[in-house]
Amino acid sequence: MAQTGYTVSGLVDTQTLSTLLQGFIGKRAGFGLVQRLDRIAWVAYSQGTAKLYFAGAAEAEAADGQGLATSWEKGRLFNADVEWRWQKLSGERCKLLGLSEDQAALAAYQAAPSQVSWRVCEPQKGQANLLLSGSAGGQGKPWIESRFPNKLVYPLWNRKTDQGKPRPPKLVYLEYQDEASGSVQFLRLMGLE
Repeated sequence: MAQTGYTVSGLVDTQTLSTLLQGFIGKRAGFGLVQRLDRIAWVAYSQGTAKLYFAGAAEAEAADGQGLATSWEKGRLFNADVEWRWQKLSGERCKLLGLSEDQAALAAYQAAPSQVSWRVCEPQKGQANLLLSGSAGGQGKPWIESRFPNKLVYPLWNRKTDQGKPRPPKLVYLEYQDEASGSVQFLRLMGLE
């Protein structure tokens, strides 16, 4: 049975975005992806601290809500309850989009959820997770995708199949579909496993 999904969207300044992101990373563990022209990084967060995973770095770099909002042109943080996406515009303004199946989870952003009704569905059987490309980095090292100009380092280590082979990370998501047409409008990211 399909659930109902809710969205909020609008323009915010970077200070408002910083406050929202800091509150979000302090509530529940999750993941994210941030981008700017020269870099892309996976994010793992819990207990108020985010860690950025870059290729070639000996350790993950710590970040907070302000650092995520001010140093990255766009990003998305997600967990099983909600996903927040942002993109910088000119000056201090940012576009913000929140997606959740629970209206209360979007309450951190002081705007009413949209009146649009989204049908939320799990993808067809066998497609519920997207396998992420790359290769195992070795014992004690993260999964790495090196075919891009700047390597992607996934914040997952030493994952094995039942046969003991390295297991690629999976991106877990839900489809937000238009109620009338059934067309997919958003993929709400929920986690990495």
